Amino acid sequence: MKFNKERLVVAVLLVAACGYAHAWTAVAHADSGFAFVENNANSSEDAARLALQGCSEKSEGCRLVGEPVAGPVAMVVARGDGGIAEATDRNPSVAAQTAMKDCKATFKRSCRLDLASWDEGARWYAVAMGSGGAFVASNYNSRAAAERMALDGCQKRAGEARSCVLKTTDTGSIWIAVVESKTATAWAAEPSKGDAVRKARAACEQAAKGELCDQVDSYFNDGPVAAPEALAQISAQIEKRQRAADWQPSAQPKGGNVTRYTESCNNADCVRRYENGKTVRYVACMNPATGLPMNDPVRMGGCGGMDARGNVFGTGNL
Repeated sequence: MKFNKERLVVAVLLVAACGYAHAWTAVAHADSGFAFVENNANSSEDAARLALQGCSEKSEGCRLVGEPVAGPVAMVVARGDGGIAEATDRNPSVAAQTAMKDCKATFKRSCRLDLASWDEGARWYAVAMGSGGAFVASNYNSRAAAERMALDGCQKRAGEARSCVLKTTDTGSIWIAVVESKTATAWAAEPSKGDAVRKARAACEQAAKGELCDQVDSYFNDGPVAAPEALAQISAQIEKRQRAADWQPSAQPKGGNVTRYTESCNNADCVRRYENGKTVRYVACMNPATGLPMNDPVRMGGCGGMDARGNVFGTGNL
């Protein structure tokens, strides 16, 4: 749509439906075999940095495995005798199959799934306003891309760059509506399409002074994507195998009976008390996804087992 004169920009309305954006995942691997997965990082650079940082806090010789990937995506790690292989895919089952295939191709034998995590992803939107009206850019992978597209679109409508100003940039599941008359434009962002259109129209009509606000456009910005059921199934399989591996003869008393214990943690400081009187104190690995300590100080460089909510390392929510 083209306009011959400057439009009146009015009443920008916004409901902030989301906080901070998270969209990147990365995994780092240490010489000791310890692996650390960083989920929901704000950028590719942050994902790489935080994965290496988390790994380095537990072990030495840390390096990235593969490249950071933007969510929503599943990351699955397969472990062989000589190292790990990781794979990412929107479908957790495909990621698991690829990780196992790559592990067997590289390490030949003893490959098993070791970790499955999910990055919820995020989509950015931006609104720019200028003399030609409003322009909405939605569902971009980064803030910079959304802002660039909003400003570019605004400039094309206005015919000049200097009149265009960014009004908002955010993430989350939200509707953005733009309502215009011949000389006025207004926009609103709301969780529902109806509310967004209604508020934008009311603002337009207030400024249009009798003009008909009959030009309506609406846009939906996608929010975070929840983990598919397949991820929970893969995580359960991994946990079942790890639990079975924990009950080896070397971990049992001479009579062959299972040694049971109780455990308590104050933040990461944990005490494990066995029924035979033995007490073990250790600093637990913290699940970065939940902030809770993991209960296996032996496997995965101290990050094995589950946290108090039953999540394996790298899964769950704060």
